[in-house]
Amino acid sequence: MLWNDRYLRTLKSYVRNKSRPEGSIAEGYIAEECTTFCSRYLHDVETKHDREERNYVIENNITNGGGLSIFKCMGRTIGKLTSRVLSTEEWSQAHLYVLTNCEEVTSFIEEHKQSIRVKPCIRARDVDLFHRREFISWFEERIIQMRHEGPISEHILSLSRGPSTSVTCYRGYIINGFRFHTRE
Repeated sequence: MLWNDRYLRTLKSYVRNKSRPEGSIAEGYIAEECTTFCSRYLHDVETKHDREERNYVIENNITNGGGLSIFKCMGRTIGKLTSRVLSTEEWSQAHLYVLTNCEEVTSFIEEHKQSIRVKPCIRARDVDLFHRREFISWFEERIIQMRHEGPISEHILSLSRGPSTSVTCYRGYIINGFRFHTRE
């Protein structure tokens, strides 16, 4: 039977009596099997088989984004917070990302792309390029127009105005069992 290096390391860790390593390994292996078997029936005792994973998320740490689907995620931050101001380019990228990935804005995205497609001077392959360039300003104007016509959701109105230029940064974020670290 072929043993990989990691398992050999585990077996070596079972050795308690260096004059009889085979017996110690057998004893350790049996003890490990017994504790594994018993741990499956112990529900109120934390064992290595039922403890929280390293990248777990605390249930009561769910962020509430004020009702918008994109901001309802389970996760937790890593490290100390730092504050900084976004550049114009970073602000535009963040705003476009949020708008593009928010379910509540999907109908506006389709409406904007359709308005681009009907223009005679724009080729079909350039629709996405023009959409990325113009969508933020178009969306803001469209929401202002809709607000004059009748009531509109405060969340959508806030989305049209964009994010704050002052942001809080963290060294990383844990979500869906994965740990993400930011670059310096």
